[in-house]
Amino acid sequence: MTIKDTGQKIALRRAFWALGAATRLEVKLGALVRVEKARPDREEWTDVDVLAVHYSALTGLTMVIADCTTSRGRVAERLFWLRGVMDLIGANQAFLVRDENLSSAARQLALRLGITALGSDDRAVLLAEVGGNGGDVPASMTKEGIERQALVLRSAPRELERLTRYRDTGYWLSRGHRNLTTLPSFLSASRDQLPAASPWTLPLVVDLAWLYLLACTRALVDITTLHLADPGEGLANAVVGDERERREKEFLAERLRRLFAVVPRESAALPVVDVFPAYYGDLTDLMSRLLRRRGSIVGALRALELAAVASAQPKGTAVIHSPDEDAYSWKLASDAVRFLVRTCRLERTLQDQFDTLASEATTNASRPTGDQTADAHPAKGDATSSEAGSDANATSAASTVGGTPPTQISLFVDPSAHGRAPGVNNDNDLG
Repeated sequence: MTIKDTGQKIALRRAFWALGAATRLEVKLGALVRVEKARPDREEWTDVDVLAVHYSALTGLTMVIADCTTSRGRVAERLFWLRGVMDLIGANQAFLVRDENLSSAARQLALRLGITALGSDDRAVLLAEVGGNGGDVPASMTKEGIERQALVLRSAPRELERLTRYRDTGYWLSRGHRNLTTLPSFLSASRDQLPAASPWTLPLVVDLAWLYLLACTRALVDITTLHLADPGEGLANAVVGDERERREKEFLAERLRRLFAVVPRESAALPVVDVFPAYYGDLTDLMSRLLRRRGSIVGALRALELAAVASAQPKGTAVIHSPDEDAYSWKLASDAVRFLVRTCRLERTLQDQFDTLASEATTNASRPTGDQTADAHPAKGDATSSEAGSDANATSAASTVGGTPPTQISLFVDPSAHGRAPGVNNDNDLG
């Protein structure tokens, strides 16, 4: 983060937060390229200083970006650049933030391009209008909290470089909903370097949960648009693809089944070949919870944003909470963390650590803990678990021979194929 621009970024982050959005700083955009000699396998195009995310059942997913800099001049050029970044990332609105007084010509160009131009006076008025200057400020909104989080994440071992590169850039390179399966694969492959006792583990896992919940929200938009009455079919389209892609994967899976049927093998059980990942039942359960509580999705993202920074602070630091996040929001946030902990076979202590942090960060003493499966104060008729998820697990269990589950082979990377470490989750603790 550029030191000179930090104040502007934090100010816009506070403004977006006060307006009800979840936020993220310095989103890097780039492309994968062919590896040649010393050249890395990706090149960065640019970055987004501040990203704001909001979701509602009426408008769907809304993203807003902000470009913040203290440098002078080249405003028109930057406005055209920002318009292109809006299209690239799929943002609905953009803010150009400067310390200098913007000219009348620059403001007219911003209006034509659909960009909000903010000079220093404009920014001050915006913060005062939305209430971004007063009251206790969460750790995620302070310069000290952000710097502490960055310091802790930089202390992670080099073995986690692949995961951190995915978190920083790879996630944003993936199109569609591929992150629904890609993120668990990257996290699972790095779990040996993620002991619960390490200071970087919980901040990193919670931050990845924020990204995963955003990927789920993207999928939820399509599900509610195309298959509101049949969310299972909508999720299948999000994970596998459209009908053409699904048929291609089913064709490949059938060929693999025939191959394994004729290849000599030591065990009596045939490997299970599926077009869906092994954790699809758990993902269905998570998506069902989000669908029932769509009004709390933004709150869950905000809760994870708070927790990601707060978990990186020194022990004993008072956690400043936001009263806007209700019990449902923290429960959905806990569900997202639990999904990753379970799916990637991480230590269950991480879930306990998150729930402890969540209980300190909320004023609602009756907030459910991570082991409770029902939604907080669930409305009448809410289910406590997903029937679809149970059915998927039952299907897997039905193919067990002699009490020993067969090898699971998925056309996606299977996180469970890397073995299991002592103290990690079993198959019945998701809730």
